[in-house]
Amino acid sequence: MGMPLLPIHILWINLVTDSLPALALSVDPPEEGIMNRKPRNSKKGFMTKGMIWRVMYQGLMIGGIPLVSYILGRHDGGEVLGRTMAFATLMFAQLVHVRNLHSNALSSFRTNPFKNMPLIGAIFASAAIGLIVLLVAPIRDAFSLAVMDREHWIIVILMSLAPIVVVELFKLFRINGIKMDRD
Repeated sequence: MGMPLLPIHILWINLVTDSLPALALSVDPPEEGIMNRKPRNSKKGFMTKGMIWRVMYQGLMIGGIPLVSYILGRHDGGEVLGRTMAFATLMFAQLVHVRNLHSNALSSFRTNPFKNMPLIGAIFASAAIGLIVLLVAPIRDAFSLAVMDREHWIIVILMSLAPIVVVELFKLFRINGIKMDRD
């Protein structure tokens, strides 16, 4: 199957794409209605069944989406195009997925993204830096990436938006009574 990502890609994702939004999430305002909830059971640990479930399905989703991009790109133009699509998709999917992290239960569309301006800045800064890697030839070459045409950019964009759809569906099922995501 080849190598969907090189070590430099993984390092880049961990240092640039994850770090800036993670730091900005630390100043996220409290979730709406948080003081109306019953207190957590102090005898239960931090890793509840709901937390484990979310880590599992969201981790599989964030890992699987770039893998699909890699397979599509590899089929169309070889391993380097596939790797480029996987890298771009993982980077942008993680930046999109940040919107899902404001609440475990409330829809991302019910939270005001402008309540945390440092997060907006971090997302845009990470995306801009990522675009530099993808679009500036000497940097792109240093990362062993390929030039993508319009068709492949559309695939990357659509695949990068998938985390919003997937997590919103899980939240909807939970809101409508299917206990897929228990806390």
